[in-house]
Amino acid sequence: MLKLLIDGLTTQTDALVAAKLGANGLGFILDEDNPRYIEFTLAHSIIHQLAPMVVPYITPHRFEPEILNELAVKLRAGSLIIPAAHYSKDLQALSCPMTVKGSRDEISALLSDSDRKLHAIVSDLPLSEIPDWTERDRHHWRKLNQEHHLLLPCDVEPDELLGAIETFQPAVLYFQGASESHTGLQDWPKVQAYVQAIQQIVERV
Repeated sequence: MLKLLIDGLTTQTDALVAAKLGANGLGFILDEDNPRYIEFTLAHSIIHQLAPMVVPYITPHRFEPEILNELAVKLRAGSLIIPAAHYSKDLQALSCPMTVKGSRDEISALLSDSDRKLHAIVSDLPLSEIPDWTERDRHHWRKLNQEHHLLLPCDVEPDELLGAIETFQPAVLYFQGASESHTGLQDWPKVQAYVQAIQQIVERV
């Protein structure tokens, strides 16, 4: 079933409304250098108000295993989003699932090590570029979609969504910017339009 993850939420209202409208996952970025940064205490307060079926995704500010483990527990993280450059074997012992974000080559390098087990992957190829994918791209990401939870960035309008994923349906549509009115602030009617478009797609499958 196609799911929707809205990442980079910065306010309690946006997060709770997004969940109410039907977002399956909500992402919170704790990196102070990111324009969608949210303070730990606010993220903690929001997450503890969410229904159990809404999955919190956390982008950390540091990547030491002990810090990540504590962060995952305190924020009830369903998954930690780790840039490929910061993913290491030291993180494999963490009990919390990890979603690795990176390019095709970065992901391929990680998967070439058979000891590394990834819960999910965020591709650097957005939906709008699917028609231009090479056959190598299609084979690579289709295989990952079968073996992992593949998250594809959404950069098309709600009415273009069906056409964009007719030939390639990821596990999750990843929103960071596409559903915003301003950086870090959600456009609620647009979020609702995306949710409705996804529901229609799911019903057709």
